[in-house]
Amino acid sequence: MSLRARLIFGLLALAAAGLITLAAITYFEQRSFQLEKVDQEAQAGVGFMSRTLDYCERAYALGEQCSLIGRAGFGGPGVTLPPGTFGQRRDANGSPVESVQVLRRLAPPNLNGHIPEGHAITVGSIGDSGVHYRVLAEPNLDQPGTSIIAIPLTDVSQTLHRLFVVEVLVILAILAALAALAWWVVRL
Repeated sequence: MSLRARLIFGLLALAAAGLITLAAITYFEQRSFQLEKVDQEAQAGVGFMSRTLDYCERAYALGEQCSLIGRAGFGGPGVTLPPGTFGQRRDANGSPVESVQVLRRLAPPNLNGHIPEGHAITVGSIGDSGVHYRVLAEPNLDQPGTSIIAIPLTDVSQTLHRLFVVEVLVILAILAALAALAWWVVRL
């Protein structure tokens, strides 16, 4: 390999390592920021979801429907929950009592097993839809058991996918421009 080729290759390898490291840090920081934002939405919305589940329990006890599909502005004062948000009430033994999903039907979250209280976790969905949810469980204030809110991560996934694509395209463009410039400089 000629000296010119080794110089260009070394420069491109060093630049690629730096750009990929920067892209990875940016991606994971953005992911952390997005999940933190969803966790805040869940924390703000779990009380409202608990009240909604109370409403649904009363409606079902009276033989009425409790459909929140298509309700705009769901979330209450100061709280806006995204479409597909799922809520579930569990009794003191952890068995599901009531469930509701808001605005659109997505594959429900896989809430099998123990959901820790007060700590948001990410779970998949039932089936092979690929939808993931950020789940938060809080103890009920007025009765034994817990209320669970599950916010779909579709917007977070789309944002991160778009960031990834942009990062790849920018890295490739920078490396191509750097290769052309290095080839020209080394040739001089």
